Amino acid sequence: MELTTKQKLEDFIKETAKGSVMEAFSEFRTEQEKKAQEERKAFELTLAGARADKGVSDDPKHKGLMAAQIARAWGAARGDITRAAKIAVEWKMPEAVIKALTTAPNSAGGFTIPPGYSNDLIELLYNRVAVRAMGARTMPMPNGSLTIPRLVTGITATYIGENLPDTAQQPSFGVITATWKKLRATVPISNDLLLFSDPKTDTIVRDDMVASFAGAEDREFLFGVGTPVSPKGLYNWIPAANKFAAGSADGSDLTLVIADLFKLPRRLEEGNIPFIKPGWIFAPRTKYFLMQVRDSVGNFYFLDEMRRGTLLGYPFISTNNVPSTGYPSTNDSVIFFGNFDDAIIAESSDLQLDSSTEASFWNGSSLTSAFANDLTVLRGIARHDFIVRREESFAALNTVKWGV
Repeated sequence: MELTTKQKLEDFIKETAKGSVMEAFSEFRTEQEKKAQEERKAFELTLAGARADKGVSDDPKHKGLMAAQIARAWGAARGDITRAAKIAVEWKMPEAVIKALTTAPNSAGGFTIPPGYSNDLIELLYNRVAVRAMGARTMPMPNGSLTIPRLVTGITATYIGENLPDTAQQPSFGVITATWKKLRATVPISNDLLLFSDPKTDTIVRDDMVASFAGAEDREFLFGVGTPVSPKGLYNWIPAANKFAAGSADGSDLTLVIADLFKLPRRLEEGNIPFIKPGWIFAPRTKYFLMQVRDSVGNFYFLDEMRRGTLLGYPFISTNNVPSTGYPSTNDSVIFFGNFDDAIIAESSDLQLDSSTEASFWNGSSLTSAFANDLTVLRGIARHDFIVRREESFAALNTVKWGV
């Protein structure tokens, strides 16, 4: 049937109106995108300016140097804050460092590096501490404790018939509390080196501080037994049901080695654990054993993948802080696998410093006198705790003698 003029006119008006709306919407969207880009650019410029004022740098080479300069001036001044500020001026340190030394609090317990500078130093720990590098969350804990709720049991959905009442279900929640644990890192520095105004010295001080903190953190976050003064480590958070003994302890049976590795991600997946930040942590001995494993015709089994940084498709980190002996007996090591999104590091952003030219320190085998060796000992104190929000998110393989 032929359309009337009236119908054609109505259809034309509808199409025109629709086109106008779409055109208007397109213009509005373009306008909003442009506005969002301008706002984002302005925010980035503001952020860059604020970070520059605080002496914070995005360049990894410069991260933490402000904190190191504060520490060096403090150490060179033998703990005299007024003298430290004068030294910073004499050595032409950045204005931000001088300001920090003249405004930040200090007491008989030492000098507190403000958060704007200590956070930059803490960021360097991420690549040094396996648990941090695997993606553990960090949360601020400025008041000494932090309570985090966790879901113990969830709600199970069910089908019901017509006009039948639903079965009321309640999720079960628990809480987990983190409390400050005090980590002390001791950094001995040559007085000759400390008194040089060469900027390269700042890098040495920074790297020594980071290395000292990183080693202690890594050991405790992985294997700490958990006491009122020290964190509970990952191995001791993992429930017994998620710990497995290696089927092929010495690694001679490749089939069993592969089966052992698959036990860990399978355990988590069967427990409905989301793989948000999944990954492995193990000892270097384990890493190099797996990289050398060959199949029946002599091809490397894991080498190519591990060169890309993954094992069975999941990222891994090897660290000497996973020992090659002792789990549970001589020559036994352990392999961790888990969703590191459920690991939480609660920490204070303040870093406290003290210095001494008379103290003694442990050099790895004996006590060493700072005075006798013309050294200044810097002592840094950080406060944090390590908790696991959901213990079933991790599994471990022990009795691993692979590569002995």
